[in-house]
Amino acid sequence: MYQRPGNRNFHILNPNTKEERPLVANDSVGWMFLPSTAPDGKEVAVLWNRFDKKGNSMRGIWLISLQDSSQVYLRRGYLYPIEWSLSGEWIYAFDNTEKPAKILRIPARGGELQTLVTLPFGDDAVSPYQISMTPDGNRIICAVAETQSDVWVMENFDPEVK
Repeated sequence: MYQRPGNRNFHILNPNTKEERPLVANDSVGWMFLPSTAPDGKEVAVLWNRFDKKGNSMRGIWLISLQDSSQVYLRRGYLYPIEWSLSGEWIYAFDNTEKPAKILRIPARGGELQTLVTLPFGDDAVSPYQISMTPDGNRIICAVAETQSDVWVMENFDPEVK
């Protein structure tokens, strides 16, 4: 699976048959990011920043069938899928809808979500593109940004200027 230019769709390429097909047919409705394939290989969880026919935001996690491209709106928010649980019952997601950011455990078939951990970093220290997780949910790996800078004052920088 690879992202198409414009971030509106992914294409699925079968390396054996060289067959290629889009993940969804209706790619004009929004922008799609961070696909995570279920352990059984039957569906993909994505962050889809899309809109309904009235222009209302339906940003959140969507489940897309790899068999018939059907789509299920799972949960609203700035939710970035990280990994599926080994059983396929849960989707682990990075949530920066509110600060501080959290890692959630979202049931794939309905039910209450759970906060797995509230991240102890600053608001902009972690990007959803820099987080991964083991499928058993026991380890989270993330790169944390840290900014450090110096201020220099220079006098007589140009010796020609008096």
